[in-house]
Parts: sequence; structure tokens; C-alpha cells
Amino acid sequence: MKKKNNPIVVSRDTAIRAALDAIDEYGLEQFNMNMVAERLSIRAPSLYYHFKDKLELLTEVARILLLDADQEKTEPSADWKEGLVATSLAVRRSIMRHPNAAPLLLSHPPRHLALSGYERTMKYLEKAGVPADQHMRIVAGLDAISWGSILFEAVAVSLGFQLYPVYDPGLFPALARAKKLSPLSDEELFAGTMRTFLAGLDTQIDTHVAPAAPKAKKPGPKPRKKT
Repeated sequence: MKKKNNPIVVSRDTAIRAALDAIDEYGLEQFNMNMVAERLSIRAPSLYYHFKDKLELLTEVARILLLDADQEKTEPSADWKEGLVATSLAVRRSIMRHPNAAPLLLSHPPRHLALSGYERTMKYLEKAGVPADQHMRIVAGLDAISWGSILFEAVAVSLGFQLYPVYDPGLFPALARAKKLSPLSDEELFAGTMRTFLAGLDTQIDTHVAPAAPKAKKPGPKPRKKT
């Protein structure tokens, strides 16, 4: 009697990681469920035990890019601005490890995937004593800088482009001078841009705090009418 082969049990997280590996190798346009199944030595229909369709699997791949950033260990900072820079750098590193998957964050916005991360940032700002009426302004600025910079760079890497093409310094002298005077890595430029934004915002926050309203005077006793 032939022994029955035990079915391979695949966890949801293992399948997500396998999908990310496939995207790293082949890119989003060529990605399909069979690639994941082959990596896991299972048949593609088995994946539908965990995911109703390819879109749900890709949503989880996008989510894992952000969760991996949460898991990166960073030294706690007494300066709330440096704490935010460290968090932004962790997100950047996670996404830049998988540039082919980065475009998923355009169709799966981070605010919809990891709202708990935004909640943690708000609580962090509260604990640091940053005025509550400035929290949304700070987060909006961080989002604009982070996602604009990270996705722009990741997509360029995915397509095999350099951030700046080879150019003639004689035709673009201002650009050539600027690059020569700023010999920083892409990550250093990213962090510096973050610090510039937060430093300027910090100055405005200091002067923005409204003074406490004066206490209303209690009305004194009414004067007696003369008789």
C-alpha cells in the first residue's frame, strides 16, 4: 500500500513573504499566484485558503513593507524630532529593500494599511509636549516628504534608472555645483531634508502656542440705590 503524502501546510505569513520574494525577482507586472505556489512547493489553488484573490495577497505584501519598518530597532531619542527622523529612516530602508514592491503603496495608501502607526506617532508627540493642534500638520509634512522621496527613488531603482541621468556639467552648471557641494548619500539627503522641515516647524510651534485666555473677573456686588 502506498503511503499518502502529507499535504504541505503553509501559513498566511509564509505565503506573503513568498509573494514579496517573487515580486523582488520578477516585478509587479509579471507577478502571479503560480510564482508564489512554486516557491512554497504547493498548488496555486491552495493559496486561496488564505486569500480570496491576488489583490488581497498584494494588499498584505504592501502592509508587510510597513510592518517590517516597525520591527527595525532604533535607539530611543530624547529629541522628538530625531525620533521622527529615525522612524522615517526605518520606513525608507524597509521599502528600499524591495523597490519592485514599492508601487503597491500608491494603490494601497499607508494611512489605510497602518493607521495604528499614525496613532503611535500622535501619542509620541503628545508625550513630547508638542501642541496637539500641530500634530496633523507634522504628520502631513512627514508623509509628503517621505512618500514623495521614497517612492520616487524606489521606482527609479526598480526601473533601473539613476536618480539623475548622466549629464554635461557645462549645460547644467548650477546642478553640477550643487551636487559637488553636497556629497551626501541618498539616505543622508533624505534625513537632512526631514531635519530641515522639522527644525523650521519647531520654530513655528514655539511661537504658535496661544497665550492662555485671561480669567474672567467675577462681578462685584451691585451698588445700593440711594434712598
